[in-house]
Amino acid sequence: MLEKLKIGNICNIITGKLYDALLIHPTLALRQVDRQLESFDVEVIDQEIKRLRELQSELAKQVSIPLSYMSEFYSLREHISFILNRLQQRRSTLVSDTKS
Repeated sequence: MLEKLKIGNICNIITGKLYDALLIHPTLALRQVDRQLESFDVEVIDQEIKRLRELQSELAKQVSIPLSYMSEFYSLREHISFILNRLQQRRSTLVSDTKS
């Protein structure tokens, strides 16, 4: 679901296409995960959690985000955390339902 964002791409985007590549694309992918989350099984949820954690790690390494994009950058990081929490809650529900 969520495409992997590579550090090389981030370096290229900062020079001109930051908003589209770093902020818009991941945000749209997050919306897609959010909309489909209830239909995911545990395996898909685990894959999405892994991808989101990798994205969080890549974003945390960014030190040269232009000030004009900081609000959107932090909003993206918050959105990732929100979706991660929803995925983890859904996973817990599925696991507890299978144990019952």
